[in-house]
Amino acid sequence: MTENEELLFQKFLNRTLSEEEWKTLLDYLENPENKEVFNSYIKTDFLLYMSYQKEGEPLSYDALMRSINDKEQQKLPITWPKKYWWAMAASLILLVGLALGTYRTADTVNIAIPEVVRTSVEQGTDGAVLTLENGKQVALQKGNSYKNAYVTSASNGEELVYSKSSSVHGDVYNTISVARGKQFVLTLSDSTRVWLNSDSKLKYPVSFGAGNTRTVELMYGEAYFDVSPSTEHRGSAFEVRQAHQNVTVLGTEFNIKAYKDEKQVLTTLVEGKVAIATREGKPIVLAPNDQAVNDVELGHTVVRQVDAQAETAWRRGLFMFRNLNLGEIALTLSRWYDIDIEITDNSMQTVEFKGALSKDQPLEVILELIKNTKFINDYEIEGDKVVIW
Repeated sequence: MTENEELLFQKFLNRTLSEEEWKTLLDYLENPENKEVFNSYIKTDFLLYMSYQKEGEPLSYDALMRSINDKEQQKLPITWPKKYWWAMAASLILLVGLALGTYRTADTVNIAIPEVVRTSVEQGTDGAVLTLENGKQVALQKGNSYKNAYVTSASNGEELVYSKSSSVHGDVYNTISVARGKQFVLTLSDSTRVWLNSDSKLKYPVSFGAGNTRTVELMYGEAYFDVSPSTEHRGSAFEVRQAHQNVTVLGTEFNIKAYKDEKQVLTTLVEGKVAIATREGKPIVLAPNDQAVNDVELGHTVVRQVDAQAETAWRRGLFMFRNLNLGEIALTLSRWYDIDIEITDNSMQTVEFKGALSKDQPLEVILELIKNTKFINDYEIEGDKVVIW
């Protein structure tokens, strides 16, 4: 671990990360080996800070490890003072994703050593269905490498890359459909990269005409666009059409969330500048960290400030919930895990939950984490449905 990494981790623990440092940390965590380093550091710091103290002073690292091993061999629970527990529990449990079983006593919170949770609802994976111009459908999944006249490579069902030099006469369109429980990355012929979230569908040309507006259609779902600059394409703009709005850009990064079962279309700008044309007629220009909220029923759009990195954390393998209620969170989880989630107590639908959770873990782990924070009483998996109360 480098000094820069340790400094970044410490700033995370102290909640002093700048916006740029937060982005750096998220990029760093995309590497599975880096995530292990981070988890190990946070867990060790957590234990040092919170649990093993002797006359008010923390034990040394070696003494701490010996104490942990002694307790494990004796099958004793690790007891942490309650006043420290609440200060750090959310950061450790929710971001790092440790499944810690908890119970309370009058003066302490006791936490058992993390155990492996038996799973029956596995996390989503990479994959999609490609529909060609002739209507033929191709399953893009692990173990299948696909190529055609336009596509240069499909890497193990994770990404589809279109050729930059393909010459196409007339309009030829393909469609990518990403089912619930799946995600996929697409590189268009102009080098624009598109990350597609679960339950999404995108229509696009296999090649863009020189000098013409580069137009794609997000038919439904959620997509993150890293657009190739207009300067590399004779000044041609890039446009994303959607049933309730059109977004025009010259070269930028942004996210559109437009699910069929949600009443709002959310457009979040990460970098650059975009212009949105809605049914209201008046163009709306977004700056970084702006989010346009389009109410599809009222036909009204407002702009609000958000943390763009948090709003788009899904493509980095994280669920980052901020000011979302349990009903909205259940909807997000149902798409990734391809399972219906029912909340039996309507009063719980509006309970707000904040935290960051790794997408790379079974659903039971996430439900246990939420349960341990007392936001839900319990849950049960009944076939293809999860019931929460």
